[in-house]
Amino acid sequence: MAGDAKKGLWCRLGEVREVFHSVKERLVDRINEGFYRYTLFVYDFPCWFIWVPVLMALLMGVGILNRTEEYAPMKLYALPDSQAMKDQARLTELFGTMPRVTYLLVEGIDGQNLLQPHILRALNHLDRQVANLTVTVDGETYGYEDPRYESVCVKDGTGRCEHESVVQLYPPKNESKTYYGRNYEVDFNMSLYYPYHFQTRLDSNWSRNDSSIIRWPVPLLAANVTLEPEGCSVATETTIGGCKVKAAEALLFRWLLRREGSDDFWDPVLLAWEQAWLDLMWEQMPVFEEIGVRLVRNARRSIDDELEESTRLGLLDYARYVIGGIIIFSYCAIVNFSTTPHRSKSLPALFGCFAALWAVMFSAGLYHSLGFVHVPTIAATPFLVMGIGVDDMFVIFNSYALAVKVTDPRERVAVAIKDCGISITITTLTNLIAIGVGASSDLLSIRNFCIITFLALLMGYFYALTFFLASVCLDAKREAAGKGPYLETWCNTCRKRRRSSAPTPAQKLAQPPPPPAAEEHHDPEQPQPDSTTEPEQEQEHHSVSISASHPSTPSRTSSPPPAALDTFELAALQLKAQELTIRQRRASTTSTTSTTSSSRQHGCSSGGFFGVHLGYEDGWDEARDGPMADVEEPVGTVGRKVRWAFRRFWGRWVTIPAVKVVTLLLFAGYIAVSVWGVTRMTTGLDLLWLTPEDSYYRVFWSRYFTSFTSYGEDVFVVFPNRQEWWKKEVREEYMAYEDRLRSGGYASDQVFSGMYEFY
Repeated sequence: MAGDAKKGLWCRLGEVREVFHSVKERLVDRINEGFYRYTLFVYDFPCWFIWVPVLMALLMGVGILNRTEEYAPMKLYALPDSQAMKDQARLTELFGTMPRVTYLLVEGIDGQNLLQPHILRALNHLDRQVANLTVTVDGETYGYEDPRYESVCVKDGTGRCEHESVVQLYPPKNESKTYYGRNYEVDFNMSLYYPYHFQTRLDSNWSRNDSSIIRWPVPLLAANVTLEPEGCSVATETTIGGCKVKAAEALLFRWLLRREGSDDFWDPVLLAWEQAWLDLMWEQMPVFEEIGVRLVRNARRSIDDELEESTRLGLLDYARYVIGGIIIFSYCAIVNFSTTPHRSKSLPALFGCFAALWAVMFSAGLYHSLGFVHVPTIAATPFLVMGIGVDDMFVIFNSYALAVKVTDPRERVAVAIKDCGISITITTLTNLIAIGVGASSDLLSIRNFCIITFLALLMGYFYALTFFLASVCLDAKREAAGKGPYLETWCNTCRKRRRSSAPTPAQKLAQPPPPPAAEEHHDPEQPQPDSTTEPEQEQEHHSVSISASHPSTPSRTSSPPPAALDTFELAALQLKAQELTIRQRRASTTSTTSTTSSSRQHGCSSGGFFGVHLGYEDGWDEARDGPMADVEEPVGTVGRKVRWAFRRFWGRWVTIPAVKVVTLLLFAGYIAVSVWGVTRMTTGLDLLWLTPEDSYYRVFWSRYFTSFTSYGEDVFVVFPNRQEWWKKEVREEYMAYEDRLRSGGYASDQVFSGMYEFY
């Protein structure tokens, strides 16, 4: 009983499979018939399918004028609902926007000591220039530490700007004075203690009245230091009177810019001051190089400027676009050129390239009209759409070439699109699904790229079956017109519409059989043309459609005319004819009996692990099946030599078991390497690697991490909830937590905390 139930289940599954297969076949037939009838319609009205799509692209392209650009790194490359963005929003809510930090890295060329008095005086002069640096925005002047103007700096409790530099570690001359003034002299002959150096900091009036004693962390300001006395250990000498800094090869300056008030108000002011600061550093670079000092700059706006520089299209980028387009257009025109002029397809190939460009223009106009912003990744969309559009063009050309036995140009184009239309549709749907999935990404740079690429690929499919197909129809008319001036015959076909009188395949079947007529006798002894000889030996043929098999002697009975070979039938018969030729060549070196026996046993293959194995039995048997049908492509057909090469070499090699094994092993190795690469992937994106390779921003961080190896990025620990800081136990608990942070393996001991310092 169980066995009968199992058999019944398998039978029902088999019936379902048969029904599914039948439905699928009917659906495919209907789709193919739809492509066939659609192509006939395009053939009858080709010019409408050329200028109407062009007009659509031009009108929709006006939407590009609404283009707005987005280059902010946090908007482009950060997940809006990520924990980092949530923490940033909470930090801004509690403390406002964080200050903007401007860095200057000072390096001694060839390891020069930077703590020499003449170098320190030059750096102090530069520091004063920055303090007096002003900018004018909307008629108002702003400075850094100039009391005459509103300051852009962050100020501490003493009213001084938050600024850190080595020159501040040195005391003013004549320490007995009370008031010094802004341009007071500094004593650079003093020694710095390591790792902490205590120094008096003057108040906002440059006097000692409200001055304060600051414990400066020297390792954050000087790197590659040489300590004295010789053998001094920082681990044991951490107080005044311990280790002293004898020399330093790198120094770091920091300026903090404020972020109070409205961002809309302060953004242009701070950006202008940072730009003035960058320009000042650029001007001072050659001056300091003369004394053996290298300046490396980095402002808060640097990352935005450099990312925009690397992603915004400039004159050079547009030149690359033009050069790339010329290369693609030239390639398509050359590959589809034929030495037989009336069979050349260079002009419709250019139409295929323009079809992709019209698709890009239409999709870009629609994209910006819908209000989407331009992101840097969109710059790759034209090349992607061009590549896929050109691929569809070559598929259509290949099907058109294989429909060579269809003599009527109208039906030939229809048969070609009928054979390749569904394959183009499936590949387009596959691309659209893949790109559509990417459009659901939370990253703005990826989402917007996928949206516009989805539209462009969809329109590329539309323009391939309208604008480009119409050009193929016109060229088919020109080719059928025969030899003549290329452009003249092409234009003549566009000016005049001609409906072919050739019946469709369905009409052919419905036609009554023609009356018997005398047919041309074929001499059975006359050798048939060798259809698989090398392309250089092939001759041009203008024969009409011939069936796959017909009797060797003419029939005296009336019968319908044979149907023309479609592209798949022609390719299959070309392969059989090729194997027949190979068998005939082998027969010239071996006995006929031995060859026939081997052929009957192994078909057209030589058998064995290193032999060719084809999917059918013997080659063509003239005695049994009649003469070989004329499956030879005419000389001058575009792609004829390439198809012959693939059919003659790789098409046969891939049936050899040894080649199959090697191919599978190579693919397995490729999969293994890919899996290994996936396991090596790490999450996260460092914006540093998105900047140009010669970016001063990249140079700064590269040199910074080379010199200041003990310290990385700044991090913040925030206590967002209300705390009872006035209680002693709360403060002690907090300081104990800070001590644990200091002793952690990933944190430096230079943890800044105002509460820890004051309590």
